[in-house]
Amino acid sequence: MRFFLPFIIIFSFVKTSFGQTNKIEIQHLNIKDSSFIKNVKSIIEYEKNSTEDNHHFFKNGFGYIAVTIHDYVHGDTLIKYNVLPMMSNIGENDDSIVYPLYYTYIDGRPVLIYLSTIKNFASVVFSKKSKRFISELIKPFLEKTKDVQMYDENGKKAFRDKNFRVDYFKLSGGKDFFTVKRVISY
Repeated sequence: MRFFLPFIIIFSFVKTSFGQTNKIEIQHLNIKDSSFIKNVKSIIEYEKNSTEDNHHFFKNGFGYIAVTIHDYVHGDTLIKYNVLPMMSNIGENDDSIVYPLYYTYIDGRPVLIYLSTIKNFASVVFSKKSKRFISELIKPFLEKTKDVQMYDENGKKAFRDKNFRVDYFKLSGGKDFFTVKRVISY
């Protein structure tokens, strides 16, 4: 049964992506897995309490979490997921590939949930409403935009950006977690 469910999910996304008339809505998930919640909370706490310079945004109440669930089933491993602290904007005009299929909140922060199987297998198109929603969802967790004037090498005004924001990226790749099946013997 556990192998059948992913095929149903993939089929529904492939069917939708070939039709192209229906755009997918990003869904809210109510996560019940206590180990998943504990792992995400541990990353948030680490970021908030870290003394490294590049972790400052979580200390100041900024930042959100991106979780990618991988289609990794090997031996007793059921699920592999990667938890990555983020502080980069997702604009409502960005390509669909940067949007999650699901979102939730853990410790008051948005958690965007991506499924690698879907990204690798099908082209997903999200509705403008969903794109705008995710953009607005993470906006309070990003630095405020600034009005910035840019100059060329001669000191002349080159252009002005009224909505300039610094996006921060982590090069570490986040932290991987594994869920394994429990074998109970009597």
